[in-house]
Amino acid sequence: MSQKTYSNIETGSSKPTVETLEKICSIFEVNLLDLLAFDEKQLFSGNQNISNSFIVGSQVGENEKILYEKIMTQHQEEIIFLRNELKRLNQIIDQMLQR
Repeated sequence: MSQKTYSNIETGSSKPTVETLEKICSIFEVNLLDLLAFDEKQLFSGNQNISNSFIVGSQVGENEKILYEKIMTQHQEEIIFLRNELKRLNQIIDQMLQR
């Protein structure tokens, strides 16, 4: 499956076929019924930390937990970088306005 196809499904631009859903399930090692019954609101339990907070009908695999944590770490690092970049650019703008 191409990245564009997956992106279109993810954004709701297109609807996946059963065959495509089966491929996605195979990649993520989840049952098709679990995928169809997925409720994003139940993904996390607010009372637990990230490493123990996955609740999706059946147990989420250890690989998915590790992948999620890596993605979250990357996003947090990107946020920090972008905030620092914003501060730097604001300083440059302030310096230019003071001239």
